[in-house]
Amino acid sequence: MKKNHFIIILLLTFTFKGFSQRAATQTVQFSSDIKKIIVDSQKGLTFLKEKTKISAYSNDNDKVIWEVTENQIGANSALNELADFDLGALGKDPDDVEIIDGTNYIFANINNRDLVIDALSGEMLFNSERDLGKAVVLKQMFLPFEDAFVFLTKTKKEMSLQFYDLKSKKVTWTVDAGKDASMSDSFSKSQATREDRSESNGGKIYSLINNNLFMVDKTNGKLLWTLPGINRFFICQNGQNVVVMRNKGGMMSSKQIMNIVSVENGKNVWKEDLETVRFLSLQDWGSKILVAHAKGFNFYNFSDGSKVWKKDVKGSDFKQVLTLGNDFLYVAENEMILIDNNGKPKWKNDIEISDNKDDAVYYLDKTKSGKIMYLTSTYGNMVDYESGKKLWKRNIKFDDKRPLLFSYDGAKDIFLIYNDKDLYRFDPKIDDKPEPFAKVDAKSDKTMAGIELFDWGVSLTSQSEVIGIGNDGKPVFQKEYEQPGEGARKLMKVGGMVASTYLGGKGALQSGIANATVTMSYVDEKGVSHTSSNYLVSESSRASLNQKAATNAAAGAIIGELTKNVGTRFNALKQNANFAYIFAKDNSGDANLKVLVKVNKQNGEEVDKIIVDGTKPLYDIDASTNTVYFAKGSLLSIFK
Repeated sequence: MKKNHFIIILLLTFTFKGFSQRAATQTVQFSSDIKKIIVDSQKGLTFLKEKTKISAYSNDNDKVIWEVTENQIGANSALNELADFDLGALGKDPDDVEIIDGTNYIFANINNRDLVIDALSGEMLFNSERDLGKAVVLKQMFLPFEDAFVFLTKTKKEMSLQFYDLKSKKVTWTVDAGKDASMSDSFSKSQATREDRSESNGGKIYSLINNNLFMVDKTNGKLLWTLPGINRFFICQNGQNVVVMRNKGGMMSSKQIMNIVSVENGKNVWKEDLETVRFLSLQDWGSKILVAHAKGFNFYNFSDGSKVWKKDVKGSDFKQVLTLGNDFLYVAENEMILIDNNGKPKWKNDIEISDNKDDAVYYLDKTKSGKIMYLTSTYGNMVDYESGKKLWKRNIKFDDKRPLLFSYDGAKDIFLIYNDKDLYRFDPKIDDKPEPFAKVDAKSDKTMAGIELFDWGVSLTSQSEVIGIGNDGKPVFQKEYEQPGEGARKLMKVGGMVASTYLGGKGALQSGIANATVTMSYVDEKGVSHTSSNYLVSESSRASLNQKAATNAAAGAIIGELTKNVGTRFNALKQNANFAYIFAKDNSGDANLKVLVKVNKQNGEEVDKIIVDGTKPLYDIDASTNTVYFAKGSLLSIFK
């Protein structure tokens, strides 16, 4: 289940005055202090959590359309307090509210009760104390194709998997997941070394809990088999097999093993396990599977595990493998290599793409013009796909201590790249190394977190600045703001955050828990790569399934992920394609006044300004209407 997390923040006071410092379009008084605001732009709803209730405000009808109160929820539950280990260590927020993506459901925790609420009607579909009795929910795992949850629960004596059907609103089956104290103890202490999740396929439910893989018949809850010691699993596209992975040699060991097991009985299909150092990615090709790991890759036959190519594709510290038609482009250490579908090199020489093997890869893919473009923390260039020759003899050199942002103009097949106050055009029609077409006098270069492309030029956004640069490289506008408490904050390493969206650093990847970055996809008979929603993987690896980011929207998604991190850390900068919302000191001369300023990225104009007192405002924005929902105490102020 993908989660959207929001920060609980205490506000002090706020007022409105002067130009753009207008009064709210509308205010709504709630019965107690608002703790969280969550805007769901797709549904046109804003969800507001108070201490003991949750409400939905219609952004279209300008009214509260439902509320779930303490009378409906029930008094504060003592069950969570009776758990014999800390639920906080499991990542359970005692004041949680989550929108379950792609559904009409909200998961919330109020009065120590876990709730599932219909976002449109306010109907409470699940209440943990009401529906599970004296069991505490340790994990909730949503199954999108079943319209159901698998809950991992615990009583004083046992842990269980419970299948909760949202249509019938009841538990349809329960499976024992461990009764002895050691199971509970290891579960509470080994969060970092495993991934607990559930997945449905072919009438079966697969649940990986505490490194134990359970396979259950969905219709009757019969436990068909259990495999201990599993750290990761992927269901194969044939529905008859499952790839399983294990760590070998202890928690910090980098050695891993994999095998294919039969869905029918959970037994190994291959006689010998495949053992290596750090698996990177898997591609299911129906009758064979491509296995990429730290030292190379090869195809293996599904039937017996034999190699398809006589020799492995060799390398060291593999980072990435891309399928491009019938060819494979991969990065090993600080070089990239292209091979054909027989495992033979297509280029005469390997291409160096960074200063050293520890550098992160931000972008690597085939462009519209048929060139390979790469952006790493130190280098950028384009390479001719057929010959393997660099388009420019000299790489563009980047400062790895500064953010690297990029945006793509699909019509012109041109990338714009920003790094260390320089703006570049990566154009395949340019024959020599491009020099920066603009020098940007950014005062907050280290916190640059947004880049947008417009007809007139490009807009750059940081935590405290919005800058417009024309197509001719000349400044169009520059708005600077001073952040409250800026001196006490540590500057973010934005480039590192972007890198982690893709490959991350070598150190993290080589640890014993690096299999969190393993992904599984399948390729059809035409050699086209697909990612199926049946193949759910960990949140940390989801972005790497979307390597083909040669669109402005995909680049924006990377920036969006970065912006989310900014918001999580400081709850200051929020932005979309057209506007930036910057939290700053007011420029009126009153050092005690703080403002939330809405700046138009197209022209740099201040569209709105809200005066707040406090350093961490509680607000959220409807991305489709640019309406600001702002809370102070029990009052919700709406700025349309």
